[in-house]
Amino acid sequence: MTSAPRGRCRPCSSSAPTGMMTTGSFFAIAANSSEVISSRRTRRNPREGHKWFASARSLVNLKQGLHPPPKPFPLHGPPTAVRVAALFSGGKDSTYAAYVAMQRGWDVTQLLSIIPEDRDSMLFHTPNLQLTPLQAETMRIPLIRETAAIGEDGELDALRRIFRRVDVDGVIVGAIASDYQHTRVNRIADEVGLRVFAPLWRRDPTQLVYDYLQAGFDIAFSSVSAEGLDASWLGRRWDDHVIQDLLHLQKTRGVHPCGEGGEFETLVLDAPPFEQSIEVVRATPDWRGTAGVWRVDEARLAPKPNRGS
Repeated sequence: MTSAPRGRCRPCSSSAPTGMMTTGSFFAIAANSSEVISSRRTRRNPREGHKWFASARSLVNLKQGLHPPPKPFPLHGPPTAVRVAALFSGGKDSTYAAYVAMQRGWDVTQLLSIIPEDRDSMLFHTPNLQLTPLQAETMRIPLIRETAAIGEDGELDALRRIFRRVDVDGVIVGAIASDYQHTRVNRIADEVGLRVFAPLWRRDPTQLVYDYLQAGFDIAFSSVSAEGLDASWLGRRWDDHVIQDLLHLQKTRGVHPCGEGGEFETLVLDAPPFEQSIEVVRATPDWRGTAGVWRVDEARLAPKPNRGS
């Protein structure tokens, strides 16, 4: 989810067997206005609660545009069953936000994915959304998807529809610093009576980039659109060298280390909630002038690598 346009390519149509995704299966599903994809899932037993789980209105002053950070997430407290759905794009921020909720013992009952028709959406992440069913499968969490028409009204309506389809205590979002995104998501959640939890909101991005790696996330760049980020970044996997490069670009070019200004998008290929990792079988880098997309044409689930070897 970002706030700057970037170049993208629509994949061609094909088909794939269970456990494998190609770009064709994405458009077969996205052709409908909505789609529910069930995944086998081991139900988690919530252990800890969050007494500061504030209403959407308390997080955002819509009239004044103020966005105070959420109150601290307690590490201890009485057991409280909290059922949440996670707004999910398959990128690092939404995946990590869902992971934080799981770590607190919350029951993440569904993943919610918006598929924008506008490839330059300012509200929603767009690259490689065809892989969210594969990610949901390895997380064993049902996935609900809605297609969003072009324009802000169409995108907010899709958000409203998908929020109304879940029976939960609240929604998890991966927003870090985008006021544009944060304000609108909170407004729609408030309309439908849902609470919002944004565990990454206003977190120090220079620390977050390290948190992703320390948590065991395997992340690839799926699109780039900023000075200092050229075609060599497409498909590049995150490591300590990537973080150092991002922090250098923050100082020299003003690039946000987490890509909150639309500088880049990411794809999570492995994470602690994944029972299997995502193996990219075939991908196409598509560079156009000053921006590009790493389009995954085919991917499948694979056993997790032994990172200790």
